[in-house]
Amino acid sequence: MSERDKAFRAAKELWSSETLAIAPQEFQERFDDLYRRAIKITTFWQLGGAANDYLRENPDSILVPSELPAKLLECDLIDGRIIGLKLLVRCSSNSEAIGRAICAALNVSDQYELYGGLLELDRFLKRRIGLSPISMKDILVELHRLRASNDPYVRNYATNLAEALEEIMVAN
Repeated sequence: MSERDKAFRAAKELWSSETLAIAPQEFQERFDDLYRRAIKITTFWQLGGAANDYLRENPDSILVPSELPAKLLECDLIDGRIIGLKLLVRCSSNSEAIGRAICAALNVSDQYELYGGLLELDRFLKRRIGLSPISMKDILVELHRLRASNDPYVRNYATNLAEALEEIMVAN
């Protein structure tokens, strides 16, 4: 088995329910070691998924390399882009980058990625870290477009998020 394949397998093992209970220092050490050895985007995707799940259960307990979300957002893997968006929303305070990434996710044809964009916009709005007026307007344009979706989930979620975003815009 090549070193590249070993790193992928170890990253896949790190992304498991069992690792959610390990101490942050141990998780961080394993994550950092695998991140240094990662070559393939699929390995970075596995590491991103592991970090996202760990941070969901153990908030602010580990550090994720700042370039990982961007690397995943730019990849060809839909699942990788979704994990990249999740990490960006969870780990970054760069509202401009978050706004651009959410707009991109809301403007795709893949339903899974679109759902991810809606969910992450909802999570971001709940964090109450302000979006710039330009980002809010761009996201609002996408949400208004999605209000006409044939998918009732997308239509309802977009309507609710647009209303929440409009309230934030009025308050600011």
